[in-house]
Amino acid sequence: LQFPKIIKDVRGRGLLIGLQLYKDQSKFIQKLQNKNLLTIIIPRHVERAKSIEEDLKKLNLKVHLHSQKIIDKGTDIYLVDSYGETKSFYNNCKNIFLGGSLVNHGGQNPLEAARFGCNILHGPNVSNFAEIYQFLKIKKISMKISNQKQFITMIDRFFKKKSNFKLIDSSTFWLSTNPEIISVGWDASMERICTYGLFKHKKSNKEIWVFNTHFDHIGAIARLESSRLIVKKIKELTKEDDYVILTGDFNAVENSKPILILNNFLMDTNNNLNKTNSNYGTYNGFKLNEAAINRIDYVFEKNFNLIKSGHHHVKTNLKRWASDHNPVYANLKF
Repeated sequence: LQFPKIIKDVRGRGLLIGLQLYKDQSKFIQKLQNKNLLTIIIPRHVERAKSIEEDLKKLNLKVHLHSQKIIDKGTDIYLVDSYGETKSFYNNCKNIFLGGSLVNHGGQNPLEAARFGCNILHGPNVSNFAEIYQFLKIKKISMKISNQKQFITMIDRFFKKKSNFKLIDSSTFWLSTNPEIISVGWDASMERICTYGLFKHKKSNKEIWVFNTHFDHIGAIARLESSRLIVKKIKELTKEDDYVILTGDFNAVENSKPILILNNFLMDTNNNLNKTNSNYGTYNGFKLNEAAINRIDYVFEKNFNLIKSGHHHVKTNLKRWASDHNPVYANLKF
């Protein structure tokens, strides 16, 4: 079951992920179900999915398993019963509760959720990743909760945030010769995708297309053909005067053919950044004593006015990289 299909089936409801929950922590989310939420539970041990399902049903909660094809709109809990699905959920649901932190276990690594732009809730026991959580707290990405009351308060705060944009449509295509189905393209090492959304600005009614992708790190042909495919798809989906943003890890330096193809149709917001700039590189590979020299992450745009753009090199208090890729930003006006 593809996650975008789930979103359409439960449109209008908030989405919350409970990730890597330990025994008895599933009950922690019971009181959320009167808040029009679909709570997605990804167990730490998928083989426990059946027993978790039974426990939740005893609490009079309606449970849907990921392996089932059709989701009922009255579902309370969406229970993932297979491995390898986490990134897809991160990409579509931005509110995460990381388990293993309310019990004395030391917590779970929050970096992957942070890279997908998620709001992260966690308990007080995060000693395994204390430095990372401290950094995320400073950046207002993660928040600590100590009890159920605080948990409910934080969830209320998440879903009361007002957005200036309304999601009109969204979908995903695969970077391959068969973009409509899950597939590996050309000489790529694995499946690669491009996910997009059409957003309407509520005040002006202007619409913005946002595309995000991750090119393969092995296949040179795949990177080249992926650029061609994305340009083709954007031309098919958008009109000439539409506002368009394309972001991602393209695994290609600025003068390479894949980037030149994109530059022929879109504008690289950092194309004037000098290679001598200390913040030029976007990939550091977690190497502490080496400068990040390769620019492989980009923000492209079409029809916007570019106000400001650049790269941030972010290190923790212990001078370690916060991620193996450095953030790229662009302030755009429409």
